[in-house]
Amino acid sequence: MSTRLPEAERERRAGAARRLYARVLVEHERVRHTEAHATTPNAPLWGPMRELAMFHAAGRGRKPLADFCGGYPDADGVPEVVPTAAYRTALRIALDLAGDQLVQLGAGTPWGRGRPRVPESVEHFEAICRELRDGDASGAIAGILDAAEPPRRGTAVGLPRVVFDVPGKLLTIGSTRIALPEGRELGLLRMLAMRREDGEVTPTTEHGVDWKNGADSLRKRIRRATGRNLMRAVVLSAGAPVGGFRLAPDVEVVGNREVSFQTFSPEALERLASSPARRPRGRDLRGEGDDED
Repeated sequence: MSTRLPEAERERRAGAARRLYARVLVEHERVRHTEAHATTPNAPLWGPMRELAMFHAAGRGRKPLADFCGGYPDADGVPEVVPTAAYRTALRIALDLAGDQLVQLGAGTPWGRGRPRVPESVEHFEAICRELRDGDASGAIAGILDAAEPPRRGTAVGLPRVVFDVPGKLLTIGSTRIALPEGRELGLLRMLAMRREDGEVTPTTEHGVDWKNGADSLRKRIRRATGRNLMRAVVLSAGAPVGGFRLAPDVEVVGNREVSFQTFSPEALERLASSPARRPRGRDLRGEGDDED
């Protein structure tokens, strides 16, 4: 028996999938910029997100979505507040699953060919929104997008665009390209990029590795290369009760798969702990020891 859907049914499901993707997209963008420890979830999205968790969130990588929704057993009620970090992680997974539905139904890839489904920058978010609008004749998606909060541009006025190229070992801040040699600075950025996926904070020290030392070196490198104190555009300090570092929310990470394959085993961390911070060569770091913040 053929499992091919009638065209009318396929189009109906595809439209529903695009609306779901749009709704998760704008909620994820809102929560991505939320700095409070708790936030109020989007009520119209709560039910569909629970369905995604129940029927599609199988597998280890998607378990945080199932765990998050499982913490609220009242199927008919929407909680007043939820932990921001856990909600953000759940939304990332829900957005990926909503993207799966679009692909399976042949409804297009509004995030762009070869690009991640979950936007890491305001520019990518806006590009996806434009694609969703252009592909919807009903006006329903436009209503979802228009009702959303306008996206924030950076964590402070005047901060430039930042791109971290993982495989290329390159940090680009505005028009300034900064090569990153192997060492604690590059290790710190890789760790922060990897842990941002799960909303985790990297402590100042772990397994003998002094990440604070790496952050201080990175701060000096950025200042020397750009002439400005732009550390806050790349790495943010996490406050109590954990303390540590996290990647700035608008840093675009290129080569996400490369982050996933990086091994941060105790042995690798021990090597970082035992190796002194390398003094990088080249124009970007000339006279680094003279900088003070």
